[in-house]
Amino acid sequence: MSDFLTKFAQTQPNKPAVIDDRADGTVYSIDYATLEARSNQLANVLLEHGVRQNTRVVWCGKNSIGTVIAMNATRKIAATAVP
Repeated sequence: MSDFLTKFAQTQPNKPAVIDDRADGTVYSIDYATLEARSNQLANVLLEHGVRQNTRVVWCGKNSIGTVIAMNATRKIAATAVP
């Protein structure tokens, strides 16, 4: 079974994947193609730093697009995201 994010990025690349609307009225958004690319990029960086299957990766920060990227990156390499 292929990765669901990869499938969405291939079939609907320009569709919004994450919308982050802030209290100050600022809205950030990325599409599926961008989410896929950034998640793959971070997954490769994590692998280069020795993260492997079942490794816990801690994310400290506010809920954001970055959190979604980190969670997808860890999932892609079978690590465990701990936001």
